[in-house]
Amino acid sequence: MSKTHPELKKYMDKQVNIELNGNRSVSGVLRRVAATLPVAFLENEFNSLNKLSVLAKSREQSVQVQEMLQNLSQHIPQLDKILLDIEQTAEKGVLYIESPNTFDVDLPLICSYLAYWWQFGPEGPNRPSLPITQVSSEHINRFFCSLLLLMRDHIGREIAPWLRRAHPSAVPLIQFVSCDPVKDYLLPVAEHLRNMAEKAYTEEERMRTHPDEADDATVAE
Repeated sequence: MSKTHPELKKYMDKQVNIELNGNRSVSGVLRRVAATLPVAFLENEFNSLNKLSVLAKSREQSVQVQEMLQNLSQHIPQLDKILLDIEQTAEKGVLYIESPNTFDVDLPLICSYLAYWWQFGPEGPNRPSLPITQVSSEHINRFFCSLLLLMRDHIGREIAPWLRRAHPSAVPLIQFVSCDPVKDYLLPVAEHLRNMAEKAYTEEERMRTHPDEADDATVAE
């Protein structure tokens, strides 16, 4: 297959950005819905045990309705699959421009989903007698560490709008993190920030003490 023409690729990227920006509010709605639905929709294997789920009453429905509900469930992504995709994205160092849907949709969705459903999981204070979710600290630890890796790789990059949107979604998760992410995840992020701050300070000092060089650089650009 021949390579995509540069102008065509540029046009396609522009159209994708326009589409994403036009539906940015929808992504926010999806994040909020994840924390308000009374059904763990990313774990359909438990929905038949949740009295608020239509699947719990599917036996009372006709065979056609049961088949329809089963087919619909198969098209909903599963929690473990999304978590694995996010982990692989973080480990491979995938950037926002390469997979914007992961950052704009999956990350805020999983943030809200895990923060809400942990309380009903095996470790939560509100777990029911019959399991309706398997969300645990292990899920949150995996996701939180992957999120820190993604943040580290995007700090200082020009195209990383998801970083400022990640904060309100990620903060509620911190209280449920049971691992120690400081050494392997938080310190690298802090180190990266420090290096960037030192670089910016050095550049500002150079421009302050040698303004002529700064003017020459501006003219050259």
